[in-house]
Amino acid sequence: MKNNKLLKLIIIILIGLILFYGILLFWGSSLANILYKAIFYGKYSTTFIGELILVIFAFILIILRKKSYIFKQKKEAFGIAIKRGMPVLIISIILFAYAMINILNNDYLNVPNVFSLILLCLAIGFAEELIFRGWLFNELLEVYGNSRKKVIIVIIISGFIFGCAHITNVLSGQDLVTTIMQVLQSASIGILLASAYYLSRNIWSVIFLHSFYDFAALLSEVNSYKDCVTSNEITKIALIITIIMSLIYSLIYLIGAYYNIQKSNMNKLLNEDVTEEILTKDYTNKKRANNVLVILIIALFITAIISPKDDIINRQICYDYEEIDMSGTINYFLNTNSFNIDNYEFSLVKNKVVIKNNNTKFNINIDNIKNFIIYNNNGLYTIILNAGDILYVGNIMTQDINENIENNFSKYEVPDIAAIGYLEQENVNYPIIKTTTNDYFVIKDNKAMVIKN
Repeated sequence: MKNNKLLKLIIIILIGLILFYGILLFWGSSLANILYKAIFYGKYSTTFIGELILVIFAFILIILRKKSYIFKQKKEAFGIAIKRGMPVLIISIILFAYAMINILNNDYLNVPNVFSLILLCLAIGFAEELIFRGWLFNELLEVYGNSRKKVIIVIIISGFIFGCAHITNVLSGQDLVTTIMQVLQSASIGILLASAYYLSRNIWSVIFLHSFYDFAALLSEVNSYKDCVTSNEITKIALIITIIMSLIYSLIYLIGAYYNIQKSNMNKLLNEDVTEEILTKDYTNKKRANNVLVILIIALFITAIISPKDDIINRQICYDYEEIDMSGTINYFLNTNSFNIDNYEFSLVKNKVVIKNNNTKFNINIDNIKNFIIYNNNGLYTIILNAGDILYVGNIMTQDINENIENNFSKYEVPDIAAIGYLEQENVNYPIIKTTTNDYFVIKDNKAMVIKN
């Protein structure tokens, strides 16, 4: 009997070790490679590092303000707490399904970018929920008190502050209309998450809801080299439809919050007496709220389906880069700011390229230039100007240089530039950029094309 047990134990140990090393060698190395690419070369890696700093700040803030109890405090289990944010979950699932359908139709998924996006969304979820729900909400609650009326005021104030925090997006180039709608939606979702957090006291549930919502919303762009941006030039019908959809989104979140803070729940939470009449009334109110919620979600997606596609699509500028097979010698430069050709000196001064010789001095009137290069291209000089995510390319002859030199430049929308240079192929030099995610783009036939790996 003992021999049988020993043999069985040896077999189990051997199987365990084989599986361990098999996973380590095959899956472990593959996963490590994907994570490495996601962290260092993923599309969202730069933004992730910025958000990670906010996460560290949030943890420090929680500790300094003695709010670390939020990590252990759980009045409701994770699953029940998630149900309190059901409108967010439903919309997230629909957005996730829509994005996955589009990805599967393209037969391609950039796995490192997916991991990069997961890391980013987790960082956003942690940072914003710890700051706005874990710290700010509890800070306000301690000041205002725990009565029903004051709790509702705190929920609304904290949600409003969360919405207003998104006003800063206008500083990064987002148009005013989109920013206002984003503030409105963010305030509404902030009220919903604050109500869910107050009743559940489960910070992990709102972190999950927030992270999954952002992941589902951004997943559709995970394969693109450059994110879609909102155009300031939109038709009236597109503007009206997007405003209506934004209002419906906001109403869904507000109804969800109202559903959460029904009087019966609040009274139970505050250990007050609950009469049969109150319970009946609140049950009716919750049922009505639930029905309105369902109607609004259906209306939201009917609006999306029946809306004129061209007008809505034209609201977004999306960049679809053609891929090209190219090989050759790549010469790229990181920090260039002065060149001399013939009798002219080109230099970078206050983000503008200044040109001067013995007799003249003038600027190339293109703003926000980070660096530039000039190289000889079969008798012509090619000038490449790096403006972050815009590339300007021009060809000149020194005898033709004049104050209208910017008319010689073509503009190309490209992903964030890490370095600029040129690719030598068969005695021809093509402008090239290296992006922050280690992709190479070449300018050929007046188009920006991505070089296949």
